[in-house]
Amino acid sequence: MRTRPDSRGFTLVEILVVMAVIAILAAVSVPLLLDAQMAGREASAISSLRTIHSAQEAFRVACGDGKRFASTLPQLGAAGTITKDLSDAPIVMKSGYLINMVGAEPGDKDRCTGEATVPHWYASAVPQTPGRTGKRAFATASGEDIWTDTTGIAPPEPFKAAETISRLENGK
Repeated sequence: MRTRPDSRGFTLVEILVVMAVIAILAAVSVPLLLDAQMAGREASAISSLRTIHSAQEAFRVACGDGKRFASTLPQLGAAGTITKDLSDAPIVMKSGYLINMVGAEPGDKDRCTGEATVPHWYASAVPQTPGRTGKRAFATASGEDIWTDTTGIAPPEPFKAAETISRLENGK
């Protein structure tokens, strides 16, 4: 009488079926995961611009005689109105976005750091790698809301709605 060998383990067909199921799940879930990651980076960029806006208002009141603003991110940091992660350099990399702020017409020195202040400022957040770290770029300025451009290029001033440019509504 012939005995059947011990049949522990999986057959090649069973292993291939499991691999096919895993491949299908990965094909569906990886793009969703990447989109969620990109949305998180965009939310961080928006939050950074809101922080800069609030810091500029605090600077204006405390250091700028109520009418002038900081001209750079490091100046905001030196005045203590913004955290180090946003004030390490004139252009800061945060969550896959390049955060930048510039001022117009430098003038009087501020009371806090002794650096030149400006009557108007503009800040932007653009993806480091458009389409990969973020799809949209964002910008704001003194007295303005946050605007977005779906091309990944920061909206220019004066802000005006166009085919790819719009005012950010409810943080989205």
